[in-house]
Amino acid sequence: MGLMAKGGVVMIPLALCSVVGLAVFIERLVLFARTPDSRPELAQDVGRLLAGGDVAGAFALLARDRSPLARLLSFMLSVHDLPKPPQATAMVLGAAIEAVVKEFGRFVGALAIIANIAPVLGLLGTVFGMIRAFMAVEAMGARVNPSALAGGIWEALITTAVGLCVALPATLAHSYLSGRVEALQSELHQAANLLVAELAAAQDGQAPEARS
Repeated sequence: MGLMAKGGVVMIPLALCSVVGLAVFIERLVLFARTPDSRPELAQDVGRLLAGGDVAGAFALLARDRSPLARLLSFMLSVHDLPKPPQATAMVLGAAIEAVVKEFGRFVGALAIIANIAPVLGLLGTVFGMIRAFMAVEAMGARVNPSALAGGIWEALITTAVGLCVALPATLAHSYLSGRVEALQSELHQAANLLVAELAAAQDGQAPEARS
């Protein structure tokens, strides 16, 4: 606490950045930990049910699954009466994927902001500290004490060190969470493609029967 006090007022926003960054990282980790993994075959199962006209069965299957993919497909079912043409289904799925990814990526951008501004705040605090140190040296006049000057300089450098200590974990946390969100997005797109392909195959199978 003594070192924090010597850093000056700039230590206050640095401390806030540290607390906010830690809170965001823990909250996102808990969200991912509580979210079960998606089953890729879920999209195919739902596609078969929808192709057969069993919308109620598709709802029942999704109600038993709490994964992001189940949330995605439930959203699609809730806003559209199915079966739909595969092209329309693809558009609805694209919008639903954006909604799910946005939910899981919420607040992650705050970590990038903290990683960017923390070193700048630290440098600003160092500049202020250096100004105070040299003002004190000027006030001493001919009675300059080298130890006093050195003490003022190391006190000024505290904020730079703290800023870097805040920025480094924030950068790592942002990189990790961004990777998790991108992996989730890729997983949902892959499952959506499986669903669209399943519906398209079912529609192609029905077309010859209609012509015959």
